[in-house]
Amino acid sequence: MTTSFVMSNAYASKELAMIYYNPTSGIQTEDLVYKRVKQDLKSDFLIRDEKVSIERATHNLLAKKGLCVRNLIKTHERSKHYVFSEPMTYFLGLQVYTLPPVASEIASEITLEGLIAHKRKLVLGVENERSYGDYVDQVLANTPKGISIYTKHGPEDEGQMHSMLMKGRVDIVVEYPAVMAFFNEQANISPQEQPVALSMEGFPPLASGRIACRNTPSGRRFVERVNQSLKVIKSTDAYMDWHLDYVPKSLQHDFLNKLSHELVNS
Repeated sequence: MTTSFVMSNAYASKELAMIYYNPTSGIQTEDLVYKRVKQDLKSDFLIRDEKVSIERATHNLLAKKGLCVRNLIKTHERSKHYVFSEPMTYFLGLQVYTLPPVASEIASEITLEGLIAHKRKLVLGVENERSYGDYVDQVLANTPKGISIYTKHGPEDEGQMHSMLMKGRVDIVVEYPAVMAFFNEQANISPQEQPVALSMEGFPPLASGRIACRNTPSGRRFVERVNQSLKVIKSTDAYMDWHLDYVPKSLQHDFLNKLSHELVNS
């Protein structure tokens, strides 16, 4: 029996899994966790990774092309089409940001709906290709025509939205604290000029990225194996380190408390 025959026979016994990912929206923590999961699954699946936009990935999956997409937020609408893994990564939840002068005028608003309808006629900047989670997505879907919402089309690009906020092209954005802190530092923005987080109801303290797969026998098997791997990985010190290494120091205490509480109760 030749070596090539043995190798081809071994590959034939594995399920092919095409996994989509969007490098522009990826985070180092997710990449580290995924590589460990991928290593654990290599005995059962022949995994192929392909770089595409989130929009293209979800389109392909609905067209029965490929098996899964990485680092997707689980929402009610998406759950109609995909089966989701347990959380692979966690990050501090979304917050509403604006510049200090605007914040002083709208500090009394406690809901996103109230902010959008504010007499100041604020311009909310959102990305067309991005889901902001059930609450924000629902608010945006229910926003009447005529309300000032700027929708950026094209690939997801948090840096561009941050730049638009700083230049006053939009008045408010919805973003993750770690992402906002990263771009503040990159742009060398002084603390006095940095966007201000508004205290809003309806925003969960933590968000999580998951693998989403087509709801097929292969997709369900893949998710089941991912969850088995994650159960082991989450018990290691490395899992916590992979998160803290990429959380700004100013946010680490808050993040650590919320993540520890989440893991204990999950």
